[in-house]
Amino acid sequence: MRLLVVFCAALVLLTTGAQSPAQTAGLAPGVQNVFVGAELRTRAFWTENLSDLADAGTTETTADGATAAVDDDSGYIEQRVDLTIEAELGDGVFVTLTLRGLGNFGAHDDGWDTGVPVAAVRFENIRDSAWSASLGRQYLHFGRGLLISANELEIEHDALLLTGEYLPWTISVAGIKAVEGGADDLNLYLLDGNWHGADSPVSAGAYVIVLDDSRDDSDREPIALGLRGGYDPINGLALWGEFVYETGDNAMLDKKAWALDLGATYMIDTSWTPTLRLNYVYATGDENADDADDEAFDPLFNYTRYGEAFSPDVSNIQIITAGVAIQPSDLTTVSLDWFHYTQNEAAAMSMANPRITDPGVTAMTTGLDDDLGYELDLGVRHDYTEKVTASMIVAYFVPGDAYGSDADDALEIKGTILVSF
Repeated sequence: MRLLVVFCAALVLLTTGAQSPAQTAGLAPGVQNVFVGAELRTRAFWTENLSDLADAGTTETTADGATAAVDDDSGYIEQRVDLTIEAELGDGVFVTLTLRGLGNFGAHDDGWDTGVPVAAVRFENIRDSAWSASLGRQYLHFGRGLLISANELEIEHDALLLTGEYLPWTISVAGIKAVEGGADDLNLYLLDGNWHGADSPVSAGAYVIVLDDSRDDSDREPIALGLRGGYDPINGLALWGEFVYETGDNAMLDKKAWALDLGATYMIDTSWTPTLRLNYVYATGDENADDADDEAFDPLFNYTRYGEAFSPDVSNIQIITAGVAIQPSDLTTVSLDWFHYTQNEAAAMSMANPRITDPGVTAMTTGLDDDLGYELDLGVRHDYTEKVTASMIVAYFVPGDAYGSDADDALEIKGTILVSF
């Protein structure tokens, strides 16, 4: 927390006389504009049976030596603070710094985690060319985020990203060092091309991602070859699809896996603006653990919540999603989503996404059945002002036979207030 206070003081000193982009008096020589922003996210959680799908998931020994079941229901309030400063240095050069503080209500100052998720310099239209470059710690997002995602601003990377704008083509080339623990390096190399004509209802893209994971001698080296596309045939209807095939190596095994993401949204132009959503996700699992092939899809850096409570990883799974959203007013949106989950290969494993900060159900499946269960999510969002948004999601997960006959239903309630200025 001391680092957060120092950063706030530095911002005050640096931005005196520069409270708007047009006001440059008092800035250091060579600095044209300084932009300052902040975001405060306050999020409250209440969960029941979420991690282990058991009403009494643990036991404790009392003072007299007896054992008693302990209810694993829990609730807490989390705060995330982001302070961002962006300086324009002229000639298309920008520097962006973000400092983050993260802690829970009731935690001592020293219990807050602080870090720098963004520290990058950006060069736009280098030497009047179509190319721009961004160097440093930053968020990356490609396509819908199936493999590399900036959703919720939780996964950052140290990267050199080159972007060429040859409209209607956009070409991205990146060398990425993942911000991960481990004794050695986790590196990615990416080539991504997208086509989207200004007046065309069609978009298309292709990419290659090479991962080199030498942490702890893991020798994880998948190569992802992907195609994506979109089509908006009529007003209000949007269709999309993405297919990824993975080859390469995983230690001594040959990687042979694939994934598919298909979806559609349809907004009806009538009262309350109802929007219908359909999505199908398929990611292969390993059919035979004893052969020389690894057929389990590797989602790399996916950070997508396919259901707020269950929150599965995109591997060895089929996910069917159907939802509807309505707007009773211009400021309020109400949504209802249904998710159905199936293992592609019945296997004993945790289906949770380890990259998500609150990963949902971490309980192991039995490996005797492929029915993971289904979930219903009811959400409400209200834009209190242009800069203040309040939302709440109630998620109810019903486990399938893959978790055995004794598994209990799980509940998660998540309320969020987001303030940006």
